[in-house]
Amino acid sequence: MKSITELIEKNNIEYIKFNQRLEETKIIDLKLNDYLKESLKSDNKDLCKGWEYLKTNLTKELKQTLQSYDYWKKEYNADKIKVILSDYLIIHAEKYDLSKDYMKQLSSLVYVWNEIKRDCDTQEKEENLKRKLEEKGFIEITNEQKELNGKKVLCVFDVNAISFMGSFDKKAVIEGTLFYDDNYNSLMLIPKRCRKRGHIIKNKCYIKDLEEWIKKR
Repeated sequence: MKSITELIEKNNIEYIKFNQRLEETKIIDLKLNDYLKESLKSDNKDLCKGWEYLKTNLTKELKQTLQSYDYWKKEYNADKIKVILSDYLIIHAEKYDLSKDYMKQLSSLVYVWNEIKRDCDTQEKEENLKRKLEEKGFIEITNEQKELNGKKVLCVFDVNAISFMGSFDKKAVIEGTLFYDDNYNSLMLIPKRCRKRGHIIKNKCYIKDLEEWIKKR
C-alpha cells in the first residue's frame, strides 16, 4: 500500500504536454501593444473578451517568457505580468506603458495560460500514473463495467476532499469490493470492513485483483 501511495505522491512531470501546446500555438509578429489590440478586436464578448485569441496566438517574446522558469515560479498573476514586461524591456530595450484596457488583456493572458498549463500538467500526471500503475499490474476500468460487481480489489481512484480552499478531487488507494449501483448507474467501491458506505467511481479508476496483490506482498 505504501509504495502505491508514494508512487502517486511522487508522480513528477516534465511539462511535455505544455511544451507541445506552446509549439502548436500560432506565433504572431506583432509588438505587445498591437498584439493586445488584436485580441480586443477578435470578438464582441463583454466577459472573457479576446480569450480565444490569447489562447491560440502568441508573440515570439510571450512564448519565450511562457517557457521560462522565472515566470512560472511566480505565485501571483501580478508578478507574472511584471516578468512579461521585464522580458520585453530586456529584449527590445523598450518600456511598455500600457493602457488600462491593455493591462486587463495582459492579465487575461496570464489567467488563460495558467489554465492551459494546469490542464496540460493534469493530463501528463494522469498519463504517467497510468503507465506506472500498469507496470505494477493494475488495469484501467470504467464505472460502467457491471461485470466487475462483487470483485475484491485494490483500487486507485479519485475521492472528494475538503480543505479551507474548498473541495477538490485527490487520488486514494483503498482495498474493498466493487458494487454496481443501479440508482447511480455506476460502480462503487465498498471499503474493507464497511457495509453501508461506499465511494462512487467517477468515470474511471485503476484496479488490481486483491487476492493476487496480497499473494505478492
